[in-house]
Amino acid sequence: MTETVNETAALGLTPEQVKSFDENGFIGPFDLYPEDQAPLIWNQALIEMVTSKNKPHNSTVINYDRHLDCDTLSQHITHPVIVHKLRSLMGDDIICWKTNIFEKNPGGDGTGWHQVETHMLYESDDVAHPSVKYTEETKAVTQELTALDGVRDVAVELVPDGTTLVTVTSAGPLDDAAVRAAIDEAGYDIAR
Repeated sequence: MTETVNETAALGLTPEQVKSFDENGFIGPFDLYPEDQAPLIWNQALIEMVTSKNKPHNSTVINYDRHLDCDTLSQHITHPVIVHKLRSLMGDDIICWKTNIFEKNPGGDGTGWHQVETHMLYESDDVAHPSVKYTEETKAVTQELTALDGVRDVAVELVPDGTTLVTVTSAGPLDDAAVRAAIDEAGYDIAR
């Protein structure tokens, strides 16, 4: 489908909204789906996340990068309203590298993810609450390691032009292959 300039402008952000984003670091919320359609889309995504044969990881708790194996989530992140609002902020050269899909019900707590230095990965009464503290240079490592089952905390002591120390606190022993894969996914190597 080819969109006209007018359609693109109508779906994008106004100059006032862009200014608000620049000043506050967030924008929205925006209506994307009719109220009765949103739960159906979310339920379809949940079904696809459970039944997918091509999951990007083995976790049943974490919904990172599920746009890669779930058609419903792939269609969601490419929805014209989302894409055009991002274009208003970033320009036309956009690629979705990573996703973290979660449900937020009306009136429910936010994610704590946006514009913060500490965030909770998930919450449960019977599981330790992992938290992550990061700087821009260490964000990828902490995100990948915290996604591993049993990880409670990740601390990174950044050493520019040297070997950076990463301390992982976990509920039990971690699988070496999973740790190596997480470090590799973050774009780093393990030093021995």
